[in-house]
Amino acid sequence: IGVLKTFDSVQYKILLSKLLRYKIRGNPHRWFANFISGRQQSVIFNDCTSNGY
Repeated sequence: IGVLKTFDSVQYKILLSKLLRYKIRGNPHRWFANFISGRQQSVIFNDCTSNGY
């Protein structure tokens, strides 16, 4: 599995729907959705940092 695929493995829509199933709604749900949307990730290894993706 490639590095990009590894970070793509969490499907945020499924995660958000599970939060709703566990009765996490309103402001907490919105906060979490805003927190995970539009974020970039990078990897640091041996003092080298990858480009964000």
